[in-house]
Amino acid sequence: MSGAEQKPLRQRLALRFAAAGLATLFGLYVSEAVLRILNWPVSVSQARSDSLDARAARAAQVGIPFDLRDPLDVILDLRAQGRRAYPCSSIESYLGFGGIATTAEEPLETKGVINAVVKVGGVRVLPLSHPSKTLLVSDDNENGYYPVFVTDERGFRNPPGIWQIDQADIVGLGDSFVEGCEVRENESFMSRIRERYPRTVNLGLGGGSPLTALATLREYGGLLRPRVVLWCYYSGNDYQDAAAHVRSPILKAYLNDDGFTQNLATRQAEMDSAIRDFLEWEVQACLRLRRDPSIGSWLSLGRLRLNLADIPRRIALSRAVEPVDALESVLLSGAKMKALVESWGGRLYFVYLPNTGTLLQPLQWYESEQFRVLRAELEARGIPVIDVATPIRDRVDCAELLPFGLPGHFNATGNRVVAEEILKRLTEDPAKPLSSSSPLTGYP
Repeated sequence: MSGAEQKPLRQRLALRFAAAGLATLFGLYVSEAVLRILNWPVSVSQARSDSLDARAARAAQVGIPFDLRDPLDVILDLRAQGRRAYPCSSIESYLGFGGIATTAEEPLETKGVINAVVKVGGVRVLPLSHPSKTLLVSDDNENGYYPVFVTDERGFRNPPGIWQIDQADIVGLGDSFVEGCEVRENESFMSRIRERYPRTVNLGLGGGSPLTALATLREYGGLLRPRVVLWCYYSGNDYQDAAAHVRSPILKAYLNDDGFTQNLATRQAEMDSAIRDFLEWEVQACLRLRRDPSIGSWLSLGRLRLNLADIPRRIALSRAVEPVDALESVLLSGAKMKALVESWGGRLYFVYLPNTGTLLQPLQWYESEQFRVLRAELEARGIPVIDVATPIRDRVDCAELLPFGLPGHFNATGNRVVAEEILKRLTEDPAKPLSSSSPLTGYP
């Protein structure tokens, strides 16, 4: 090929590469523009999802008010009223996988290890509660409103002064279903149980797993020495969370070392400060994402880069783990909790909650098989099982137990039904661990 012929070829190739580069660049900036126009956050917790739109539409049909603000707006409105509010924290946010903003300052998942985000004195710690005596806003409004509540002296969702009791009748462990994050204070199933047994303490925290239940019991259970512990297991994600959380060095230490503790109960002040700093960082990060209109931010594709940076973290939590590993971590957590509870003279129950995401569908074989295996293994280890899922599924209309009849957390009616099933089982237990409620000695 002559030099004259090579020159047009080089020009054509250069033009094609230039066109491809411009098209790619155009696509990136269109994506950045869309994210900003939609005010798309880094975390899916703040996103306007199809389910939110569906709930809002159903609320309009029945004339129920529906709060269309996002949680950041609720926090800012409360602060404008002089009330220092923070977003609701969770195990996922403490591990860098949740909250209303991502923490993209450093790699949190490396070679299969998931590190905690919060630090005290430069050392990583994994909080198992919210900051104490703090006004919090739930990150979702499944029932048309954002639950707002003040945490107790240890950072859990309980009435003030509950930690002054000398012994608890019932302690609840688990995730957001136990915490009651989507309903008002007196509507959660733990609050309903407290109506019957006033010395009931809720130690639930969003994003919890069997491993965090063990960790929470070890950190705080000795202060309460409960007669009954309800280890609540949500079939929708606890199995997967057990597989993911075993990759946290701190949570794995609770599993492998019976003497391991972070001494969280004796470090309340410094933990409160560290958690509030972390939650404030989340608020300010969201504000920066929302308010930064600078040309530099646009040119650097700031919103797109932050959303892309969040992808590996979410993949890490969903990364496949051998089922046997997840099952072993669940069973080992249960065995260690049983030994701990019995050392206080109490009784541990495994409470099986149905997957509300499939509650309105025929029972899937994998759900029934997972429960069959879990139940057999737990009962063989002497852990009684309270099956809440089967009686709920046997109801004529499960939709009345869910927010606007759509999958999510239980609504107030659903929480009441869960409480009734748990109390019925406790009453029927021949061991009679709660034959009567203890007097409220020392409790205001």
